[in-house]
Amino acid sequence: MFPYVYPIVETGEFDPITFQPLTGPDLANPTQLGFFVKGFRYHALWFIPSNIHFFGAVDGRPFHLLGTDKFGRDILSRGIIGSRISLMIALIVVTLTTTVGTMVGITSGYLGGRIDAWTQRFVELVLAFPHLPLYLALTTLIPVTAPSNVFLAFVIGVMAVLGWAQLSREVRSKTLSLARIEYVRAAIAVGSSDLRIITRHILPNVLSHVIVAVTLAVPSVVLLESFLGFLGFAVKPPLISWGLMLQDTGTFSVIGSYPWILTPVVFVLITVFAFNALGDGLRDAIDPY
Repeated sequence: MFPYVYPIVETGEFDPITFQPLTGPDLANPTQLGFFVKGFRYHALWFIPSNIHFFGAVDGRPFHLLGTDKFGRDILSRGIIGSRISLMIALIVVTLTTTVGTMVGITSGYLGGRIDAWTQRFVELVLAFPHLPLYLALTTLIPVTAPSNVFLAFVIGVMAVLGWAQLSREVRSKTLSLARIEYVRAAIAVGSSDLRIITRHILPNVLSHVIVAVTLAVPSVVLLESFLGFLGFAVKPPLISWGLMLQDTGTFSVIGSYPWILTPVVFVLITVFAFNALGDGLRDAIDPY
């Protein structure tokens, strides 16, 4: 006996308060589901023609596991495609902020003196900016007619420019304590260059903190991208991201009639919880303190 589901359709009635159409299950037309069913044609591995699908409706009717949006587009497929954009933004931003923050923090903490003082004043200036208004102000500088790739690159640049300062402050504090350890003083005494001391003795000892910081920074960027995408400042069509998908949830009446459009929230929650759990596990495994 194959499992079956009832499609959700409009009942023809309207909510007496919001006047939004009401939806409900179509009990008269169940959709039988199965594995390895026939459907639309595609090319496996880009060159093998096929029409066999791993899971779907037995009779070949369209089957949307998580429903569709207001234009009839499958939410699950858009969520999978949008995950590439959202995670790409997060990984690129975290890579840039980690590289810049680690280099600035190690250099400032090891060299000290006036270089450290002026560097930290600049870091404090970056940290003092209210990030959210600045994000919105900078993203509005891109014209509406700009290509999506240009807008996306600008958003990534803005996030990276404003996100490196906190990590550099943390790495600097680690470097200040490591610069006074005996093996670093011994390396200075035998005439090792500053570059060798930083790359061979200090950097490996701060990597444990940096790795944990990276896993905890990815969820923050995902949440920020989702928030900016919801406001329309992160990704422009035809690109898609989780934040852009959440734009359809802007009104309470729409959520009441079509609650499945909140599915991107589940994608964001799973991603954030997964990276937070990874960060906690790495911190317990790597951090000696």
